[in-house]
Amino acid sequence: MADGVVNKVVSFLTGDAAGSEDKMVLRTYIKDITQNRYAKFFRTRSDEFDPAFAVFIYDFYKTLYPIRTFLHEVGRMERLKQIAIEAFMDRTIVETMRHISPEGAAERAKNTPSAELVTQLKEDLARLTGAFDETRKEGVNRCFNQISALHDFTGFDYISLLKKFDPAMPEGNFLYTPRFQPARADSLIKDITEFLAISHYVAQEQEWKTAWEAIKLANNGVELVPMEEWNRIIADLKDVKGSGIIDYCMRYATKNPGWRWQPRIPGENLAKTWLEAKQKSVQGIIDKITNAQRASQISALVKAVFSVPDIVRLHYYVPRENVNFEQRELDGYIYAEGLNYLAAFLQDMLEKEVKELCDIILIRGQWTSNAASMEMSEAFHQIIEIPAAIGELDESLSEDGDNGSRLRAAMLRVDRDKTQRRYINSICGGINDEALEIINRSATHLIIIGRHFKALVDDFQKKPSELLTNWKELAAFSKEPLVHRILASYKSINYFVQLMRLCTQ
Repeated sequence: MADGVVNKVVSFLTGDAAGSEDKMVLRTYIKDITQNRYAKFFRTRSDEFDPAFAVFIYDFYKTLYPIRTFLHEVGRMERLKQIAIEAFMDRTIVETMRHISPEGAAERAKNTPSAELVTQLKEDLARLTGAFDETRKEGVNRCFNQISALHDFTGFDYISLLKKFDPAMPEGNFLYTPRFQPARADSLIKDITEFLAISHYVAQEQEWKTAWEAIKLANNGVELVPMEEWNRIIADLKDVKGSGIIDYCMRYATKNPGWRWQPRIPGENLAKTWLEAKQKSVQGIIDKITNAQRASQISALVKAVFSVPDIVRLHYYVPRENVNFEQRELDGYIYAEGLNYLAAFLQDMLEKEVKELCDIILIRGQWTSNAASMEMSEAFHQIIEIPAAIGELDESLSEDGDNGSRLRAAMLRVDRDKTQRRYINSICGGINDEALEIINRSATHLIIIGRHFKALVDDFQKKPSELLTNWKELAAFSKEPLVHRILASYKSINYFVQLMRLCTQ
């Protein structure tokens, strides 16, 4: 019980001490306010802001109203972003910009080979990036951040604050003569806190010429507010804020010596964002050119190998399935095109012509080097096992297959459950990895077979031959000239390996 009494006494004494300290601080604010050159802004006896403060705010509102209306039109800030960037461009940059634009690239594409155009675009992009050095970037960022600060400053809800002094104050009607009356400080806390936050950056900045010119240019060369008026506003704002009068008034009005406000400082890195957008745009043009070139090369190789354009041999791992994935921005079947070509090549070429040639060459051929024949034989036996692996992968995507059943269930839920996206991409990723491994493994074995076919064609020309000793005997087992068939198969394999490389890029 004695401890309780002691605690109460200590609490009373410390609380009273704290209260006394706050009162002392508040009394110092009265002194700071009454002795301030802007003492007319506040009435300490009634905790009210004087009409003189409303006049101070009203001057900003009335003077800057044309800019307020202009800056807050839809799309205006986006246009000013471009103007701020263009303000720091020289003739070289402008010319480079013309070259890397979609229109400029399309014009150059008429007389420039694709590969050369891609190189030029990359060089132009590097030139543009280099031209925008740190000094230029800082200039762009400062210019636009000043415009952003002005946007916020003019966009402040002046009417909300002014109506506390004159409830009849209309929006944007400057023929009306305000009838300002004192306003309770506690009704202005939110408004003044916001005003201090958005006016901080404006009061700090010194040189506004570039930003002002940008706004003038956006208004077709017509100045909305004279620069002299803006400089006067900045000077008045800096003077009032520098006096500390508003902070003193707010701390006194809230009876809180620790009252603070948080400055709002624009910090957009416009130069970086713009450069990244340009890089993405140019890369898009390059990708379009590269993809078109790749598609053309693939088309030519498909025609050379298969003689027909559309090759689809699988049932489930097929390009047409990618439409469903693309609509939901999912990874899909990345190597479906390549794996279908591989399935067709193995079925049409390997299991017929190449198999027959290998039977003739490997079984009936008399090789001078067992190592060479064994390497070719091993590659052939490895690749004839590939179709089974392809079929197994494709069947796994059927309705009853492990991957197919899981994918279909997840695709039914993905539109309402975004967590399914990662699950679907994970399944597709595993399938794609397996498809790529099959393609790469097949290409390796085909390269070995193709290399030996090329060596046999060269060997046939030699007198005497060095790899096979019974060429004349082997010719009897072929209805057509054997070496011509080997050469044709070598060319088909070579084209097909190139096709697989393009399909896996």
